[in-house]
Amino acid sequence: MEDLICFFGSKDQYLNKAGVKYLENRLYELAIHAERYTINQNIPTRPELSEAEQAELEEFLSNIKILTASLGHKIFESVEETIEQDKANQLILFCKNGAGASSKGSPSTEGFIVYKDSLFMVTEQPSLSEGIVLERNKMLSEGILEPENGFYKLTKDYIFTSSSRAAAATLARSASGPLEWKNEQGVQLTNLQV
Repeated sequence: MEDLICFFGSKDQYLNKAGVKYLENRLYELAIHAERYTINQNIPTRPELSEAEQAELEEFLSNIKILTASLGHKIFESVEETIEQDKANQLILFCKNGAGASSKGSPSTEGFIVYKDSLFMVTEQPSLSEGIVLERNKMLSEGILEPENGFYKLTKDYIFTSSSRAAAATLARSASGPLEWKNEQGVQLTNLQV
């Protein structure tokens, strides 16, 4: 994995040492809250600033969030924020099998969201890719999946990188998301205009 460094500056040169410390503290808080990455750093101290200075820096902070997200790095945006943004265009789909697996999800700007309380198959078939086996194991170790009545139950909304990964994780076998995910009328994702 390659490292990436982003720099932010001010054209007006209004960022002083206290302003930079304030932004560092707030960005740290946002990254911790987003829970997308492990943050390996001491908590930056937040300096005392006037309300006017804080308001100006919060505007700068919102620009940082917009820029990083636009560049494809959702470092400071929680999964919940992404889901809320996607709900305006929400298309609810289902992935089920005869054995009782049942997931509910939606296409997302980041991939495919599978919603809390979806039920995944436990027994993995030989066709399931190693990458998805590892992802399911990580979800289990982090408590995102929990055993319940012979299935794995999703404890919170979870974003997969694609509808196919979401379907394969649900069905515990190789799966094509565009074919497995269907709306309430049974129309496959591949036939829906998203």
